[in-house]
Amino acid sequence: RAACFASWLIQQYGREALSAGAGVLDVAGGQGDLSWSLTMDFGIPCTLVDPGLRRGGQLKSWQRRALRKSGNEGFAHLPVEFSEKYFGPAAGALSAEAAELPAPPPSPHAELLQRASIVVGLHPDEATEVIVDLALACGRRFAVVPCCVFASKFPNRHLSSGAPV
Repeated sequence: RAACFASWLIQQYGREALSAGAGVLDVAGGQGDLSWSLTMDFGIPCTLVDPGLRRGGQLKSWQRRALRKSGNEGFAHLPVEFSEKYFGPAAGALSAEAAELPAPPPSPHAELLQRASIVVGLHPDEATEVIVDLALACGRRFAVVPCCVFASKFPNRHLSSGAPV
C-alpha cells in the first residue's frame, strides 16, 4: 500500500514539487513504510511524524542493510504527535497582533510544517482530522488515505444494509 500511495503522490505532484522545502511530512506513518518508499525509491526527503518508537527507533534489519549499501541517510523521524500544540501557529498570535503585543513563540515544529511540500497520511487513524485542519490552516497541500472506521468510537454506525461497520 505504501508503494502504491508513493507512486500516486509522484504522479499527482511530481518528484520536484514533493522534494521542495522540507519535503514530505508523513503523519502517523507507523513504521515509516511510506517515508521509506518515497525516500529510497524516489529520492524524496521525508520526515515521519509519529510518537511511537518501534524497535527503540531502529529501522528493520533489512532497511539498515539497504541504507548501508546505498549510502543514503534514509528519512527523519520526529517522535511527537501531529497536533496544533507541536505544529500549529503560535497560540494567540492573531490577538497579540491586534493588541500590538509581541507575538508568542511558535510551536516547536511550526516551521517544519510551513516548509513541507505536502502533509500526507496513509491510514493515519485519529490524526486524519488534524492533518486536514493544520494543512489548511498553513496553506499546505495534503493527501490522506483514511483507514478504519473507529468501530469502538462509533458503535451506531451501520452499512446501508443495516449490518454494523
